[in-house]
Amino acid sequence: MPQYNPAKIQVVYGGVKALQVESINVTPAAPMTTAQVLVDGTEVVNVSMNNAADVEVTLAQASATNAIYSADVSAMKALGTVIFKPFLFKDLNGTTLMSSDTAYLTGYPEVGFAAESGTRVWKIRCSNLKVNVGGHF
Repeated sequence: MPQYNPAKIQVVYGGVKALQVESINVTPAAPMTTAQVLVDGTEVVNVSMNNAADVEVTLAQASATNAIYSADVSAMKALGTVIFKPFLFKDLNGTTLMSSDTAYLTGYPEVGFAAESGTRVWKIRCSNLKVNVGGHF
């Protein structure tokens, strides 16, 4: 029986593999299809060509990747422009693969401190996400 191992997910942004990834969540920017029912009862279905998606990467608070992502956001603020980088998500447990040639960090994460170490949720916008949602071996 296949066993899922969360340590086998890889997130690579700008050529840097993220360390201590707690979770990842991918949300399409828009629905792929929209439907409209006309007055005569027929339905018209439109397919969107919008391939943008928002990716939330949750890292452990202690992850060294936080400093790298923070430096990228600081550079964008200093330059006053978006810095596009490639994005890749790969699930080595199976066949899920997502990639984008043009992705960017949307800003700093919310930051909190408590008695125990927490997480940082980074938001990456992918302009042209290519998606293959696969299964597990």
